[in-house]
Amino acid sequence: MPRDRPVILEIMKEANDRGVIIVNVSQCRKGIVSTNYECGKILEQYGVVFAGDMTVECALAKLSYLLGKVIFIFIYLKILFNFLNKIILGL
Repeated sequence: MPRDRPVILEIMKEANDRGVIIVNVSQCRKGIVSTNYECGKILEQYGVVFAGDMTVECALAKLSYLLGKVIFIFIYLKILFNFLNKIILGL
């Protein structure tokens, strides 16, 4: 991530501020991503999550699972909140 591309960094910051999960993965066969290098340090400042030695497919599968859980919990809480409103407030 070159420092001379502030537009990309600003887009990443705005996405992170909105709650978007940005994951940094390596496509190298035996590579890892970390904050040991300048690029990693820059990305860390913008809220990027490092996948270590995960493959792209592994990171996608894990994100899909986690996002599914989050959506399920959100729907459950919304139903519970509506139910409690009906009981307590008579809505």
